[in-house]
Amino acid sequence: KSRDAAIIARLKAQVIEKTTPLEVKSNLLHGFERIGGYQAQKDLFHRSIVLPLRNPDLAREMGLALPRGDILFGPPGTSKSIFAAALAKELGLLFVRLSPEHFLGSLVGQSERNLRDSIKTIEEMAPCVVFMEEGDRYGGRGAGGELDGGTHERVFSQLLEWLGDSQRRSIVILNTNVPERLDAAFSREGRFDARIPFLAPDAEGRKAIFKIHLETVRQVPHNLTERDLEDLAELTDLWKGNMIEELVKRANRLAFVEAATTAK
Repeated sequence: KSRDAAIIARLKAQVIEKTTPLEVKSNLLHGFERIGGYQAQKDLFHRSIVLPLRNPDLAREMGLALPRGDILFGPPGTSKSIFAAALAKELGLLFVRLSPEHFLGSLVGQSERNLRDSIKTIEEMAPCVVFMEEGDRYGGRGAGGELDGGTHERVFSQLLEWLGDSQRRSIVILNTNVPERLDAAFSREGRFDARIPFLAPDAEGRKAIFKIHLETVRQVPHNLTERDLEDLAELTDLWKGNMIEELVKRANRLAFVEAATTAK
Protein backbone atom coordinates (compact mmCIF):
# COMPACT_ATOMS: atom_id res chain seq x y z
CA LYS A 1 0.00 0.00 0.00
CA SER A 2 2.78 2.43 0.85
CA ARG A 3 4.41 1.67 -2.51
CA ASP A 4 1.12 2.35 -4.33
CA ALA A 5 0.69 5.62 -2.43
CA ALA A 6 4.20 6.69 -3.39
CA ILE A 7 3.53 5.92 -7.07
CA ILE A 8 0.26 7.86 -7.00
CA ALA A 9 1.96 10.83 -5.28
CA ARG A 10 4.75 10.83 -7.88
CA LEU A 11 2.30 10.73 -10.80
CA LYS A 12 0.21 13.46 -9.20
CA ALA A 13 3.28 15.65 -8.78
CA GLN A 14 4.23 15.13 -12.44
CA VAL A 15 0.76 16.15 -13.65
CA ILE A 16 0.71 19.24 -11.43
CA GLU A 17 4.16 20.38 -12.58
CA LYS A 18 3.12 20.01 -16.23
CA THR A 19 -0.10 21.99 -15.82
CA THR A 20 0.95 24.68 -13.30
CA PRO A 21 4.09 26.74 -12.57
CA LEU A 22 4.35 25.21 -9.09
CA GLU A 23 7.41 23.15 -8.19
CA VAL A 24 6.28 19.86 -6.63
CA LYS A 25 8.42 17.03 -5.25
CA SER A 26 7.26 13.61 -4.16
CA ASN A 27 10.49 11.60 -4.04
CA LEU A 28 12.39 13.40 -1.29
CA LEU A 29 15.34 11.36 -0.08
CA HIS A 30 16.09 12.76 3.37
CA GLY A 31 14.24 13.77 6.51
CA PHE A 32 15.62 15.45 9.62
CA GLU A 33 18.55 13.01 9.68
CA ARG A 34 20.06 14.99 6.81
CA ILE A 35 20.24 18.17 8.87
CA GLY A 36 23.21 18.74 11.13
CA GLY A 37 22.68 20.72 14.32
CA TYR A 38 19.50 22.73 14.96
CA GLN A 39 18.29 20.13 17.47
CA ALA A 40 15.92 22.58 19.18
CA GLN A 41 14.20 23.33 15.85
CA LYS A 42 13.98 19.62 15.00
CA ASP A 43 12.38 18.89 18.37
CA LEU A 44 9.89 21.74 17.95
CA PHE A 45 8.89 20.57 14.46
CA HIS A 46 8.50 17.02 15.73
CA ARG A 47 6.35 17.99 18.72
CA SER A 48 4.21 20.65 17.08
CA ILE A 49 3.73 19.27 13.54
CA VAL A 50 4.90 15.69 13.06
CA LEU A 51 3.30 14.12 16.15
CA PRO A 52 -0.14 15.78 15.72
CA LEU A 53 -0.33 14.87 12.03
CA ARG A 54 0.73 11.29 12.69
CA ASN A 55 -1.89 11.05 15.47
CA PRO A 56 -4.77 13.31 14.32
CA ASP A 57 -7.55 11.47 16.18
CA LEU A 58 -5.65 11.62 19.47
CA ALA A 59 -4.86 15.31 18.89
CA ARG A 60 -8.56 16.13 18.37
CA GLU A 61 -9.57 13.99 21.32
CA MET A 62 -7.25 16.02 23.53
CA GLY A 63 -8.51 19.32 22.13
CA LEU A 64 -5.48 20.15 19.99
CA ALA A 65 -5.94 21.95 16.70
CA LEU A 66 -4.02 20.41 13.83
CA PRO A 67 -0.93 22.42 12.86
CA ARG A 68 -1.16 25.30 10.39
CA GLY A 69 2.54 25.89 9.75
CA ASP A 70 5.35 28.15 10.92
CA ILE A 71 7.36 31.20 9.94
CA LEU A 72 11.09 30.50 9.68
CA PHE A 73 13.32 33.56 9.85
CA GLY A 74 17.04 34.18 9.76
CA PRO A 75 19.89 34.96 7.36
CA PRO A 76 20.25 33.09 4.05
CA GLY A 77 22.02 29.72 4.15
CA THR A 78 20.70 28.61 7.55
CA SER A 79 18.85 25.50 6.33
CA LYS A 80 15.30 26.93 6.29
CA SER A 81 14.37 25.44 2.91
CA ILE A 82 16.06 22.15 3.80
CA PHE A 83 13.96 21.98 6.97
CA ALA A 84 10.74 22.46 5.02
CA ALA A 85 11.62 19.67 2.58
CA ALA A 86 12.74 17.40 5.43
CA LEU A 87 9.40 18.01 7.16
CA ALA A 88 7.54 16.82 4.05
CA LYS A 89 9.71 13.69 4.00
CA GLU A 90 9.05 13.01 7.70
CA LEU A 91 5.29 13.31 7.10
CA GLY A 92 5.29 11.42 3.80
CA LEU A 93 3.62 14.38 2.05
CA LEU A 94 4.18 16.21 -1.22
CA PHE A 95 6.52 19.19 -1.03
CA VAL A 96 5.35 22.30 -2.90
CA ARG A 97 7.55 25.33 -3.45
CA LEU A 98 5.61 28.58 -3.90
CA SER A 99 7.73 31.61 -4.77
CA PRO A 100 6.71 35.04 -6.15
CA GLU A 101 7.93 33.98 -9.60
CA HIS A 102 5.17 31.36 -9.67
CA PHE A 103 2.37 33.91 -9.65
CA LEU A 104 3.68 37.41 -10.43
CA GLY A 105 2.63 38.64 -13.86
CA SER A 106 2.99 41.83 -15.88
CA LEU A 107 -0.63 42.07 -17.11
CA VAL A 108 -3.47 43.62 -15.13
CA GLY A 109 -5.07 40.97 -12.92
CA GLN A 110 -2.59 38.26 -13.95
CA SER A 111 -0.85 38.01 -10.57
CA GLU A 112 -4.16 37.62 -8.77
CA ARG A 113 -5.37 34.94 -11.19
CA ASN A 114 -2.08 33.05 -11.00
CA LEU A 115 -2.13 33.10 -7.20
CA ARG A 116 -5.78 32.03 -7.07
CA ASP A 117 -5.05 29.10 -9.40
CA SER A 118 -1.95 28.14 -7.39
CA ILE A 119 -3.88 28.14 -4.11
CA LYS A 120 -6.68 26.08 -5.67
CA THR A 121 -4.17 23.50 -6.94
CA ILE A 122 -2.37 23.37 -3.59
CA GLU A 123 -5.57 22.72 -1.66
CA GLU A 124 -6.67 20.07 -4.17
CA MET A 125 -3.51 18.05 -3.45
CA ALA A 126 -3.52 18.75 0.31
CA PRO A 127 -2.44 17.66 2.79
CA CYS A 128 0.97 18.79 1.62
CA VAL A 129 3.83 20.94 2.86
CA VAL A 130 4.01 24.32 1.13
CA PHE A 131 7.26 26.26 1.31
CA MET A 132 6.59 29.96 0.70
CA GLU A 133 9.81 31.65 -0.34
CA GLU A 134 10.64 35.32 0.19
CA GLY A 135 7.56 35.94 2.31
CA ASP A 136 8.64 39.51 2.96
CA ARG A 137 8.06 40.35 -0.73
CA TYR A 138 4.30 39.89 -0.41
CA GLY A 139 3.66 39.58 3.33
CA GLY A 140 3.63 43.29 4.15
CA ARG A 141 1.33 46.17 3.35
CA GLY A 142 2.31 49.28 1.46
CA ALA A 143 4.45 49.64 -1.64
CA GLY A 144 4.96 46.27 -3.20
CA GLY A 145 7.96 46.86 -5.44
CA GLU A 146 7.15 44.83 -8.54
CA LEU A 147 3.49 44.68 -7.38
CA ASP A 148 1.94 48.10 -8.03
CA GLY A 149 -1.34 49.64 -9.18
CA GLY A 150 -3.18 47.99 -6.27
CA THR A 151 -1.94 44.51 -7.19
CA HIS A 152 0.11 44.18 -4.02
CA GLU A 153 -2.89 44.87 -1.78
CA ARG A 154 -5.05 42.39 -3.66
CA VAL A 155 -2.37 39.67 -3.54
CA PHE A 156 -1.85 40.44 0.14
CA SER A 157 -5.58 40.09 0.81
CA GLN A 158 -5.76 36.79 -1.11
CA LEU A 159 -2.95 35.35 0.97
CA LEU A 160 -4.53 36.56 4.22
CA GLU A 161 -7.80 34.91 3.29
CA TRP A 162 -6.14 31.60 2.34
CA LEU A 163 -3.81 31.44 5.33
CA GLY A 164 -6.64 32.29 7.72
CA ASP A 165 -9.13 29.85 6.21
CA SER A 166 -10.17 27.38 8.91
CA GLN A 167 -10.65 24.74 6.18
CA ARG A 168 -7.08 25.04 4.87
CA ARG A 169 -5.48 21.60 4.85
CA SER A 170 -1.99 22.50 3.62
CA ILE A 171 0.90 22.96 6.07
CA VAL A 172 2.51 26.29 5.15
CA ILE A 173 6.13 27.02 6.03
CA LEU A 174 7.06 30.62 5.25
CA ASN A 175 10.66 31.69 4.83
CA THR A 176 11.88 35.23 5.37
CA ASN A 177 15.29 36.83 5.85
CA VAL A 178 13.72 40.06 7.16
CA PRO A 179 10.83 39.19 9.51
CA GLU A 180 10.40 42.83 10.53
CA ARG A 181 8.89 43.49 7.09
CA LEU A 182 6.02 41.07 7.63
CA ASP A 183 2.70 42.70 8.46
CA ALA A 184 1.39 41.78 11.91
CA ALA A 185 -1.90 40.56 10.37
CA PHE A 186 0.01 38.24 8.07
CA SER A 187 1.96 36.49 10.80
CA ARG A 188 -0.53 36.39 13.66
CA GLU A 189 -1.75 33.20 15.32
CA GLY A 190 -4.38 31.35 13.36
CA ARG A 191 -2.42 31.78 10.15
CA PHE A 192 0.85 30.41 11.52
CA ASP A 193 1.54 28.61 14.77
CA ALA A 194 5.01 29.92 15.60
CA ARG A 195 7.93 32.08 14.49
CA ILE A 196 11.13 30.02 14.59
CA PRO A 197 14.60 31.61 14.38
CA PHE A 198 17.36 30.07 12.27
CA LEU A 199 20.79 31.54 12.99
CA ALA A 200 24.33 30.40 12.23
CA PRO A 201 24.95 27.06 14.01
CA ASP A 202 27.10 26.80 17.13
CA ALA A 203 30.31 24.71 17.30
CA GLU A 204 28.45 21.47 18.07
CA GLY A 205 26.06 22.17 15.21
CA ARG A 206 28.91 22.85 12.79
CA LYS A 207 30.56 19.58 13.79
CA ALA A 208 27.29 17.76 13.11
CA ILE A 209 26.95 19.48 9.72
CA PHE A 210 30.45 18.34 8.74
CA LYS A 211 29.52 14.75 9.66
CA ILE A 212 26.23 14.94 7.76
CA HIS A 213 27.92 16.11 4.56
CA LEU A 214 30.78 13.63 4.91
CA GLU A 215 28.75 10.55 5.82
CA THR A 216 25.02 11.02 5.08
CA VAL A 217 24.44 13.39 2.18
CA ARG A 218 27.47 11.90 0.42
CA GLN A 219 29.79 9.10 1.47
CA VAL A 220 33.22 10.74 1.41
CA PRO A 221 36.19 8.49 2.26
CA HIS A 222 38.03 10.16 5.13
CA ASN A 223 40.10 9.41 8.24
CA LEU A 224 38.98 12.40 10.29
CA THR A 225 38.73 11.76 14.02
CA GLU A 226 36.22 13.33 16.39
CA ARG A 227 38.98 15.72 17.46
CA ASP A 228 39.61 16.67 13.83
CA LEU A 229 35.91 17.46 13.39
CA GLU A 230 35.94 19.55 16.57
CA ASP A 231 38.94 21.50 15.25
CA LEU A 232 37.15 22.11 11.94
CA ALA A 233 34.11 23.33 13.84
CA GLU A 234 36.26 25.79 15.80
CA LEU A 235 37.96 27.04 12.62
CA THR A 236 34.62 27.73 10.95
CA ASP A 237 33.14 30.00 13.62
CA LEU A 238 30.05 31.87 12.31
CA TRP A 239 29.93 29.73 9.17
CA LYS A 240 26.49 28.65 7.98
CA GLY A 241 25.45 25.23 6.75
CA ASN A 242 25.68 26.05 3.04
CA MET A 243 29.24 27.33 3.51
CA ILE A 244 30.31 24.12 5.28
CA GLU A 245 28.68 22.04 2.55
CA GLU A 246 30.64 23.94 -0.10
CA LEU A 247 33.87 23.43 1.84
CA VAL A 248 33.30 19.66 1.97
CA LYS A 249 32.53 19.57 -1.76
CA ARG A 250 35.65 21.53 -2.67
CA ALA A 251 37.87 19.43 -0.41
CA ASN A 252 36.42 16.29 -1.98
CA ARG A 253 37.16 17.58 -5.48
CA LEU A 254 40.75 18.43 -4.53
CA ALA A 255 41.22 14.98 -3.00
CA PHE A 256 39.88 13.38 -6.19
CA VAL A 257 42.23 15.38 -8.42
CA GLU A 258 45.19 14.43 -6.23
CA ALA A 259 44.23 10.73 -6.22
CA ALA A 260 43.60 10.68 -9.97
CA THR A 261 46.92 12.42 -10.68
CA THR A 262 48.83 10.06 -8.38
CA ALA A 263 47.21 7.05 -10.05
CA LYS A 264 48.69 8.03 -13.38
